[in-house]
Amino acid sequence: MMNGVVYLICNLIRIYLIRQFIVLFFDDHSVSKRMELLVYGAFFAVNSGLYLGFHTAWINLVSSLAGNTIVILLYTRRWKNFLFVSAMTAGLCAGCDVAATGLLLPAYRDGQRIDSLSFIVVDMIMMVCVVLMNRIFEIRKQQGNLPSIVLVFVPICSVSIICYMTYTHKYLSSEYIIISTGVLLINFIVIYLYHMMLDYMYQKNENRLLHQRLHSYANQLDVILDSENRVKQLRHDMKHHLTEIRLLAKQKQDTEVEQYIDTMTEYIHNPREFVSSNDTEIDSLLNYMLARAKEEGIDVSAEVQLPNSLTCSFDINVILGNLLENAIDAALHSQEPKMSVSIQWKQGILKIRIENSFDGVIQKRGKFITTKADKENHGYGIQSVKEMVRRYHGEIIFSVEESFCVVVVLYM
Repeated sequence: MMNGVVYLICNLIRIYLIRQFIVLFFDDHSVSKRMELLVYGAFFAVNSGLYLGFHTAWINLVSSLAGNTIVILLYTRRWKNFLFVSAMTAGLCAGCDVAATGLLLPAYRDGQRIDSLSFIVVDMIMMVCVVLMNRIFEIRKQQGNLPSIVLVFVPICSVSIICYMTYTHKYLSSEYIIISTGVLLINFIVIYLYHMMLDYMYQKNENRLLHQRLHSYANQLDVILDSENRVKQLRHDMKHHLTEIRLLAKQKQDTEVEQYIDTMTEYIHNPREFVSSNDTEIDSLLNYMLARAKEEGIDVSAEVQLPNSLTCSFDINVILGNLLENAIDAALHSQEPKMSVSIQWKQGILKIRIENSFDGVIQKRGKFITTKADKENHGYGIQSVKEMVRRYHGEIIFSVEESFCVVVVLYM
């Protein structure tokens, strides 16, 4: 009875770990959670039923391979991806089984209880593998500031303790199996909470970007309405302006004519409109961020040249939003706050250059570290920028002299 309960708990955790391993290779957001729950639930029910009903190794192996195949088909129909991930998943499961058997074989005494321990140890070894793979993918994507590598020591220590107690105790009581199962559940909760934290940080960053876009669109709408009102007012008074210009021209007061026209031009120009390129979305973000910087007392300059049509405005705004936010925050802590933005497009290459003053303090340990007070909710901006740069096979260059400068080159 106890062996069956322990198996069900361990099998449930094992299927969860297999799911975490598989989604490392695919985008799990493309599959509905309801469909995932249905397929994985069926996998657990069939696999558990066959094991408990027949308790035969080859039946359990076939059901596990079939279950893995079906869940992988949830995420891809491309046979190359399917074969690769299937082989990786089968190798993971087989490797963990072999490793657990090797660790517990010298202590084999009571077949039923050693089986229970092997279920537990297999799951813990799989936890180590999944955490390590997750860390490798994080490094490749430059994502996640959470110390995932530390999680490896939790299941490793647990396996070491279980193996030590197994070797040193002559008889394995039911209480020992219960304690080992409890340790497994603690390990599972730690891993599960870690992945929940990653999802939370991802969603929080997405919400921040959405909030920023909404504000930028609202600001751009105000800028457009303000500009239209200025033009309407100028059009209403155009008759008087033309009369004045004609009078000055008749008197051959060329300098006064130029000054009058300059005054009209200055009146039409909206002080809140720093950028007016060919891309509404990018203009919206730049005008919002630069207006915010101006309100904070930062000396702002901008030069933007963009093509008539740009299909990747969202990705560029992710880069600009994060870099400008960091630049504004750094400039505010300097004695003479200033910031310049340059965006140039030439022959399919987009070059973004943002330079800002700063207080002279740079924290860097392999990568730049946020100096913001709320470190828990910041520090992800540069990682998002690097991910976008990598998507376009571009490069990002940081330089620090009298000011802080970042240059992003995208090959569109």
